[in-house]
Amino acid sequence: MHQPHYMRASVRHVWDMHLPHYVSQCKTLSRTWHRH
Repeated sequence: MHQPHYMRASVRHVWDMHLPHYVSQCKTLSRTWHRH
């Protein structure tokens, strides 16, 4: 299951782009949950 280097790099790049949005979404969700 060894992936080529360019595939790992592109996946990491996409992950880096999407992760902050995902984390902020999770924080917003947890904040809404704690309010109830």
